[in-house]
Amino acid sequence: MDYRIFTCESALYKKALKNLDSSISFFKETKKGVQKLTFNDVIHSYSIDGENQLSLRLYTGKESSLRIDAVIKSLAGVDSEDLFKFRITRTGQYRLINENMVKID
Repeated sequence: MDYRIFTCESALYKKALKNLDSSISFFKETKKGVQKLTFNDVIHSYSIDGENQLSLRLYTGKESSLRIDAVIKSLAGVDSEDLFKFRITRTGQYRLINENMVKID
């Protein structure tokens, strides 16, 4: 999935960029407990699209896939109550076929 994320809060944006540049690990709650995921398991790619705005391409259809809200909470270091500080727009959808991302029109 492709997403465009915007926030008016520069501090949250800068923290998210720092964590993207650092390729942080993510954590996913499962029935078997907490699973640690590498940056590349979750995020296919990202780009900086302007002041306080970035785009993320997340993997979908994999055991390591995460929801966009969980990704933002980890990147920006916020709780669920603070997600209102972000505008999240889905801009594209992909299907994983033989480890390749194929855009769905």
